Amino acid sequence: MKKTLLFLLLLAPTAAFAQADNFELTPTAGYHFRGDVSVDRNSVLNDNLDVKAGGSYGLTADIPLNQWLSVELLARRQQTELITDHGVFRNDEHFADLDIDYYHVGILFQIPSSRVVPYFVASLGLAHLDLDLPDTSKEDRGSASLGGGVKIYFNDHVGLRFEGRGYYIDLDNDNNDDNRDDRRRRDRWDDRNSITQTEASLGLILAF
Repeated sequence: MKKTLLFLLLLAPTAAFAQADNFELTPTAGYHFRGDVSVDRNSVLNDNLDVKAGGSYGLTADIPLNQWLSVELLARRQQTELITDHGVFRNDEHFADLDIDYYHVGILFQIPSSRVVPYFVASLGLAHLDLDLPDTSKEDRGSASLGGGVKIYFNDHVGLRFEGRGYYIDLDNDNNDDNRDDRRRRDRWDDRNSITQTEASLGLILAF
């Protein structure tokens, strides 16, 4: 909650640089599909864990640079759980509750038109992970996202935003040389020690 309030406070001075009719604030409701957890054997987690599908909510702010590009600030929260995947014909089991908060800064590229505006977006930032397990602590990890969608404007100040976005959370720990050597031996596209999620969302655009 404190980080969300800080995010909102940061919007005020940033918005001052935006053109009056183009700054957009978008409260958003989304659905995160089942996420994949990939970890090394020495992790507190294990290889057959997934992030349970479920709802999310958040806020997005777009500050225009020109008619094509905007700086985007994003905050998302998902209250979910880790589940143990036993395969196709067996029920999943609850492993632990997990809260994920994303705080990203990105670039949005849009194709200007009158009312229907397609766009693409990429962002970087932090994922705050709160895992409800004994002897574990809250963690801030590097995160990235990539997505796209369409904005549909009813008038100059109100519209809807339909979006699909993928999220990546880096769980690697580079605290010692052994870990760095292990990373060098892996294939460069290996996504071990990560969480990946996809989200479909709907937002209400409020343009000022």
